[in-house]
Amino acid sequence: MWSLDPATGKSQFTDLIQAGIEAGSERPQSMLLVPNRAVYVGGHFAMTVRDLRTGATRRFRVPGEPKDLVRHGDKIYAAIYPSGQIISIDIKTDKVASLGFLGHDQQRPWDIEYDEHTGKLVVASAPLGAKLDGALSVIDPDTGRIDVYQGVIPSESLMSLSVGDDGVVYLGGDVLGGGGTPPVRTSATVAAFDLNTRRVLWQTDPVPGFRTFQDVKVHDGLLYGVYKRDSGAWIAMDLGTRKVVAQGKLSGYGELTVHRGRVFAATFFGGGNVYQLGTEAEQVATGLGDEWYTNPQVHFEPGSWWAWGLSGRELARIRLDPSCPLSPGVDR
Repeated sequence: MWSLDPATGKSQFTDLIQAGIEAGSERPQSMLLVPNRAVYVGGHFAMTVRDLRTGATRRFRVPGEPKDLVRHGDKIYAAIYPSGQIISIDIKTDKVASLGFLGHDQQRPWDIEYDEHTGKLVVASAPLGAKLDGALSVIDPDTGRIDVYQGVIPSESLMSLSVGDDGVVYLGGDVLGGGGTPPVRTSATVAAFDLNTRRVLWQTDPVPGFRTFQDVKVHDGLLYGVYKRDSGAWIAMDLGTRKVVAQGKLSGYGELTVHRGRVFAATFFGGGNVYQLGTEAEQVATGLGDEWYTNPQVHFEPGSWWAWGLSGRELARIRLDPSCPLSPGVDR
C-alpha cells in the first residue's frame, strides 16, 4: 500500500504481508530452478524462494512482475513487466540490482535467455497499446549495455526466442503486437538473428493463418513451436529446409523445455498437461491445473525425470518419466 502526506509531499510504502495480513497464494508469473539449491517463483512485485536444502521459504520484493527468469553464474536475471526493466538477483544474498530499461516502447518482455557463445542476455518483447513492433534486445550483463533491435520482425511483436549454435537466436512472432491496433499481417513469423553480425539471416511463416507463437525452442536441427493462436497447435520445423516436418494439436499453449535429449511442452486447458513432442505428441502428465498467470512450465532436475512446476497453485515436484505416461508422482 502506498500512502501520501499532502502536507509534506512524502510518500510511504507498506508491504501488507510483512505488516501481518494473512497471504493467499497468487497465480505465478515465472519459475526457475537452481539445482540442489532453490526454486524461485516470480509473482506480483515479489519473488518467493523455496530453499531445497532446508525446506524453508523466503520472500523479497522486485519492481514488477518477473515474466521470465534465466540464470548465469551466481546471478538470476529477470525481465520485468510493466516497466521493461531487466534486473539481476544475487542467489547468495537476494540483492536486486537494475541493468536498465529496454525503452523503445517495449514494456512487455516475454522471454529471456543467456547466450554462452557471445556472453549476452537476449530478450524478446512486445509494446503496449496501439503499436505492433516488438524488439530483440541484446544485453551485456557485465557493462549493462542494452542494444534494442525494434521491428526485427516487421509489424510483429516478439513472444519467444531460443538460443541456437554459434550465436544465432531464433525468434517467434505475434501479429497482434500490443493488441490495441488491427494487425497488418496474418501469420506469425520465425526469424533467425545472428548475434555476431547483428543481422536477420532469414525469416519464414511456418503455418499460414496461425497468428501468435507462444514459445519456440531449438533442438537437434529442428525448431519446435507452440502457438497461442491457434491455441495448442505445435510444429517441428527443419532449420535447414525451413519446412514443417511434424505438427499436431495440444490441449492449449504453454512453454517448451529440452531435457535429456527430449522436448517437452507444458500447457493450459484440458486439466493442465505435459507432453513429449517428437513425430507426434505424447501426453506424459495431466491434472496439474490452469493456475499459471503467464504460461505453464516445468523445470527438470539434472539427470532425472523429476521436475518442478505447479499442481493447482501449489509448488510441486513432479515425476515426468516418458516411459510411464499419465501417471506422474507429485511431491508437494
